Amino acid sequence: MNPGSLRFGIHFLLLTLMLVAPTACRRNEVNPGDPVSADAIEQKARRYLQQFLHTGESATNIIAEFGPPFDQDRTESGELRMDFFLALDNREARAAGVGGLTAFFRNNELSRWYPMLTPAFSDISNKTISANQAMFKSDRPVIEFDLVREVKSPHTTYINTAGFPSLGYIPESPDLGVRSGDYTTYDDSSNSLRTIMISLPQVDADTLNALTSNNIGKKLAVVAGSQVVMVAPLRSPLSNTDLMLRLPDPAYSTLLSALRENATRTVH
Repeated sequence: MNPGSLRFGIHFLLLTLMLVAPTACRRNEVNPGDPVSADAIEQKARRYLQQFLHTGESATNIIAEFGPPFDQDRTESGELRMDFFLALDNREARAAGVGGLTAFFRNNELSRWYPMLTPAFSDISNKTISANQAMFKSDRPVIEFDLVREVKSPHTTYINTAGFPSLGYIPESPDLGVRSGDYTTYDDSSNSLRTIMISLPQVDADTLNALTSNNIGKKLAVVAGSQVVMVAPLRSPLSNTDLMLRLPDPAYSTLLSALRENATRTVH
């Protein structure tokens, strides 16, 4: 099995978009007010990744397994460091709390590695991460998912903002407009990126799956409040109902404001 990869930068989220996971798993992963053991979290993540990572393995093989790294650099000690995100629809990784990994290489051979934990499992300080969930509904799209076009066509708008300079064109009528669903915010003050999970109705999830399956290699923009809040390159289809997003401000605040304006009730 190839876990796959997804590249994100500060502008490509959020999305840092971390992972897609089935709703049933999500509701068992984080319980508001429940403390999480940092050691147990990391050990579970390591057990999952150990089946793919072997000391001495070549960088070429690791890239073949996880896809191209979203970032890489040389350490002061001369090691090559590569950072990988896992595919959005990797359910096993999500269940293990794994969002990606950092691998170190000497002479093109894997020397050490450690997991990147998903937001729901990122409580390294043994503090509680609280989760707050609510539903939203509107007669107009609250969140839009749009493929970025490189060439202008009728009824498209060119995006050129400080956050997304010379991005490209998005349609005036969204490729997918989400009018209802629920969302969960995670309060983790230790992280500069804010985390929010969007749970889509099945019909919208199916539409998003078809849209992304047919457009691998293109960019997907997420729009809220008439603003692009995130752009992510499509490395694999988005095939499940939940999207875990990690965003800096003001993108996070823009998205959260759009959701709250259309919130119908809090879910306990």
